[in-house]
Amino acid sequence: GVNSEGESTSTPLSITWGGRYYSQTKKLPGFQTLNSLDTLHIGLFVEWKKFDLFTVLEKMKRECQEDDYKTRPLHLKGFDNFIVYPSGKKGGYGWHISTADIHIFFSRHNPQGSTPNVFVEIGSISCWSRGIDDVLAMIDGFLMLQGGYMFKKTINRVDMAVDFVGLDIHKTEIFDRDKWVKLPRTYHIHGSGRRDNTAAFGFTPRSIISLRIYDKLLELKNDPAKMKIFKEIWNVPMDEEVPVTRVEFQLRKDALKEFDCQKYEDFDKGIQGIWEYLCQDWFRLCHVKHRKKTQLAKNTEWWDVVSKTKWSAHLNFVERRRLNPSKAVEPLIDQAAGIAISVCAYMKHNYYDIEGIIHSFNSMLRKKLMFLYNNKHSDFVEKFKVRQSSCWDSLYDTTLPELASC
Repeated sequence: GVNSEGESTSTPLSITWGGRYYSQTKKLPGFQTLNSLDTLHIGLFVEWKKFDLFTVLEKMKRECQEDDYKTRPLHLKGFDNFIVYPSGKKGGYGWHISTADIHIFFSRHNPQGSTPNVFVEIGSISCWSRGIDDVLAMIDGFLMLQGGYMFKKTINRVDMAVDFVGLDIHKTEIFDRDKWVKLPRTYHIHGSGRRDNTAAFGFTPRSIISLRIYDKLLELKNDPAKMKIFKEIWNVPMDEEVPVTRVEFQLRKDALKEFDCQKYEDFDKGIQGIWEYLCQDWFRLCHVKHRKKTQLAKNTEWWDVVSKTKWSAHLNFVERRRLNPSKAVEPLIDQAAGIAISVCAYMKHNYYDIEGIIHSFNSMLRKKLMFLYNNKHSDFVEKFKVRQSSCWDSLYDTTLPELASC
């Protein structure tokens, strides 16, 4: 069931995982590819029929805080392997529980609003070993047993990764800058000693798409437990050291909005088209003869393999369209004007004195903002950042610590 074109597969192909084998060619050794979503941050809109869960979580949260801020085991109907934390998450999520590398945050947000009232962060081990569909089914069942019914899922961040097992990163030619054809303006090469091991593209504070190509085996050497899990996934014996090159694209929510694929169901259908855009339009590794005619350049043999990665049977075409800021300013100004009218009416201003109304409200507003800025500065800054990130999705931590300042 193996050929040099990778047309056959020994593992099921789905949104969560798949694999192919490629035999040796003149330029490349034989290797296996395995692909999976590596990280998924997803917002859930949940309608609650009962609120017993929040009573339990608030009680246990206080117990954690009273016990020197230590986590505690959480036992709920049908689920005995969760732990509860003494604090929540920015954005109004007051309660935090986890199992393995799956973290679930709860809030009192109105589920009919624009902000999800449950937020889930799924880590790489669960993505690769269990699969996204299985994890989401588990969470859905958990919520239903607690009286919650999920009716919408929107993605905030997703990482799409392909592992090339048996392929040394230096065989890929990724460190040859003359072969890059790319949209991202920034790049960074990282390494140790005289050996490069990571090529990163598009990592800036405002990036909504970024790419890392790196030596995965080297990254796992400081984490033996995770190394064991991935060697099982790769079907590599623990006592063997086989090179592994990873290609990993990270997409933020604004990128998914531009593809019209922020809803999980839409992403499921469009994932193959998104991958084709990333590997054909956003970045390519090519045999470039003329820099002014890069569109005519042919892919390297390895990048052809990368671009043909099979994610889904759905072959839906996706188109990327640039978006305006996600929050409209005009409705907020209308709301502020309404508040100004109410305040000045309460203070018995003359409704004919429009200049007096504007001056009075501006004075009160300025006094209040200056008080918050000078006396509650950290709260003021934090609230401003939260609002800004909800509009622009620009304030986040990179998955590569050394790139945080790039």
